[in-house]
Amino acid sequence: IYGLISGSVIAVMTIMYYCYTPVSLNGPKKVIVIPKGSTSYQIGTILKNKNLIRSARVFYGYSRLRGSDAPLRAGTFLISPTHSIPQLIQLLQTDSGSHHLTRITFPEGYNIWEMAKRLEKKGVSDYDTIIDYWHKKAKKDFEAEYPFLKESTVETLEGYLYPETYYIPKENALRTITRLMLTEFQNRIMPLWINNPAVKGSPKARFNLHQVLTIGSLIEKEARLKSEMPLISAVFYNRLRQRMQLAADPTIVYAMGKSHKGRVYYKDTKIDSPYNTYKYTGFMPSPISSVSDRAFIASLTPKKVSYFFFVANKDGSHTFTNTYREHLNTQK
Repeated sequence: IYGLISGSVIAVMTIMYYCYTPVSLNGPKKVIVIPKGSTSYQIGTILKNKNLIRSARVFYGYSRLRGSDAPLRAGTFLISPTHSIPQLIQLLQTDSGSHHLTRITFPEGYNIWEMAKRLEKKGVSDYDTIIDYWHKKAKKDFEAEYPFLKESTVETLEGYLYPETYYIPKENALRTITRLMLTEFQNRIMPLWINNPAVKGSPKARFNLHQVLTIGSLIEKEARLKSEMPLISAVFYNRLRQRMQLAADPTIVYAMGKSHKGRVYYKDTKIDSPYNTYKYTGFMPSPISSVSDRAFIASLTPKKVSYFFFVANKDGSHTFTNTYREHLNTQK
């Protein structure tokens, strides 16, 4: 009997903890979209998936037990993880569900210049202010909050702004979107890094996060077919192992201050920039674009092949070769 009572007490205490203790005391607010016709359990699942509550079942149980006079509303809500379940339910009953937010999507492989153009069009800030902040100032503002930024030896946030769809309020929008993107990087990329074993000879065993992310950005820019990402990764790491130049065209485009260029000419490879991987051996100072999960995984786990070269085909695929002579023959 005592065992049953003890078990019941623990169960009740657990439910009370889930119900009244927020998941965070200072986390960033998140945008939640509640579709029309959602049940309280479906709403609880949405909140749980966004890490705003600990249990969808407890949310559902509390809402049923409370016998709410007012239904939970559908709409768009800006919700803080500092809310308990009773506070969340009250908010979802009383808030208009029409939070004034700006929706913006950054595709995978976008660099800071491309992101800044989108933000300017949305009226977040002017282009030059965004560029100056992300390249020169934001790192100092956020590196205490996001320790992974300290591994970078440069000031730019290039590569650390995660590509995703975001909803942001108009107030203090630039800092808000920066925090949201860094949080998403922390939630998506960092677990991939942390959970990857540092096997002898692997990228994680040889290089730091910043360097692996930098190669990930090259993979992101070079690969049109996601299935080829591990092969492209292998080429770059094989070149590094042999102290060869990375010789990647996207780095020339980046060194020229551009996002795209139809063709890179021989004269372009003479530009004097630390991002010119035809001129300088080793890593660029930073990534040259945002990096998707798949590109980062490919950077962590290159295919075990002896390729040193690849050339693009018209269908978006690449032909991979071991030697420079083979490489030249593929271009005839």
